[in-house]
Amino acid sequence: MQQTHSLAANFGYPPQRVADLLAVGMSAESQLSSEMGTLVTSCPHVGLGADHLLDSLLQSVSPVSDARSELVQLDHSVLLAGFEIWGERQRAVVRKLAASAAESQ
Repeated sequence: MQQTHSLAANFGYPPQRVADLLAVGMSAESQLSSEMGTLVTSCPHVGLGADHLLDSLLQSVSPVSDARSELVQLDHSVLLAGFEIWGERQRAVVRKLAASAAESQ
């Protein structure tokens, strides 16, 4: 496994790709949480819609396994660089939302 870490670092694995993989995981976790909340609150009324909801949920989270498999093979410095880019993306979204909210007041 250590050799895999070295290879990932030596071949210049782009931190932007790491940030993209992190976004896949975070997005799926958010969607999973939201969908499970919907399912739980509509529990007395679960029917055919629940089947469709669970199928859709499964399809949306399946890329997470691939992303995690790729991320565990990376060197720690590459992961940190990717987290930095992902964090900056998140901060940019928050800044944009804050600016939009300030304009609407």
